[in-house]
Amino acid sequence: MKRAAIIGAGVIGCAIALQLSRRGYQTINIDKNAEVGSGSTSNSCAIVRFSYSTLEGVMLAYEGHHYWLNWPQFLGVTDERGVARFIQCGHLVLRVEPGDRAQVLERYTQLGIRFEIWDNEKIRQRLPILSTESFYPPKSVDDPAFWAESQRTIAGGIFTPEAGYIPDPLLATHNLRRAVEGAGGRFLLRGTVTGIERGAGRVSALLLGDGSRIGTDVVVNAAGPYSAQINRMAGVEQDMSVKTRALRREVHYLHSPSGFDFEQHGI
Repeated sequence: MKRAAIIGAGVIGCAIALQLSRRGYQTINIDKNAEVGSGSTSNSCAIVRFSYSTLEGVMLAYEGHHYWLNWPQFLGVTDERGVARFIQCGHLVLRVEPGDRAQVLERYTQLGIRFEIWDNEKIRQRLPILSTESFYPPKSVDDPAFWAESQRTIAGGIFTPEAGYIPDPLLATHNLRRAVEGAGGRFLLRGTVTGIERGAGRVSALLLGDGSRIGTDVVVNAAGPYSAQINRMAGVEQDMSVKTRALRREVHYLHSPSGFDFEQHGI
């Protein structure tokens, strides 16, 4: 049986492990955290959307939403914590100019993904909490014009009714863990990868911070913000045309306005 070591146990790492386990691989996920999904997954907005610019990205996202629609059946196991829900409320992408997102619309049409073009009147009707004023381009808070009133409006938006979000990404990841374990996969939490052994032109083992060694035939880098370090450790970073660099983002969480329920607006 082929062995696969997945570095990372977020939602991506666990999903990869599940598919590999179901294809006959002996998998192990290694993660420095004490529980799956405790890294960047725990800070995810968990939006299930299709508004990507590349054909492959849109295809993967649209295929993925079908798994969420049938999540319990896809998992095929019972999780003592319950099952994550998919709130199919739809997804609205705003347009500053009428021609914005033309490539996204082209992908939607090509793949048969349902969408609606909303003008500003439609946006205000469906989302009365949202202003249609345009403040583009963005300004820093120390710009004297930051608080200036808007003199124009946006150009409407594109609504995809099949999109939505997962209210609890941590639970969704734990669901995947139980499915992986049900398929024979293992997890090594609180484990730190310090080296990658290579032999005969391919990987042969992972070295861990406690001095132990895990033999493997395949290494999958699902380390999220730490992926560049893993690529460097494996000696493959320079061969990649697209490289990664971890950046911190400022995220503001706001309560839903009184009387407005996002879960009830959509299809």
